[in-house]
Amino acid sequence: MTSMQLSRFPPVPVKGWRICDTLKGYAQGGPQLYPDDMTTDQSDSQVCAEIVREKILYCLQREVPHGVAIEVTKFSQRNSSDIIDLM
Repeated sequence: MTSMQLSRFPPVPVKGWRICDTLKGYAQGGPQLYPDDMTTDQSDSQVCAEIVREKILYCLQREVPHGVAIEVTKFSQRNSSDIIDLM
């Protein structure tokens, strides 16, 4: 963004400032890149692996984990349940 483009933003007081409400008027729409029912381009197993990785890093916050990799080799949902088994 150039300084000229930034100067179009109105001054807003910091106290009680709602950035989303302010910037909403300046946002431009773009093409829809995904179908309405699609929230990510990753598979369910990839999303679950990232959640497991996040929890490992959270639990090891006092350690210095230089890298954590998760590989999902089996992904299955239990019958009539929201429980997912990962291996």
